[in-house]
Amino acid sequence: MSDFFQFEADFVDSLRCIPMQLRFKLDNCGVKLKLSHWHEFSEQERQTLVEMPCTSNQECQKYREFLQKLIIEKTGTPA
Repeated sequence: MSDFFQFEADFVDSLRCIPMQLRFKLDNCGVKLKLSHWHEFSEQERQTLVEMPCTSNQECQKYREFLQKLIIEKTGTPA
């Protein structure tokens, strides 16, 4: 599993909240994810978003596309 901040210890096992490392990825790829969107994702989808790389331009584009696809599938509208 990826590294998490100490203050996230009480919810990291269930990923019920959006972890900071994922928030950094969201900032990096330019997507605003609502907590309500996050709660629509399965545990596996959440884990994939945590583990998926998002540093290079190509990775950010792939991450953004994957995330937007998930959000549209779950909510019917993009983030």
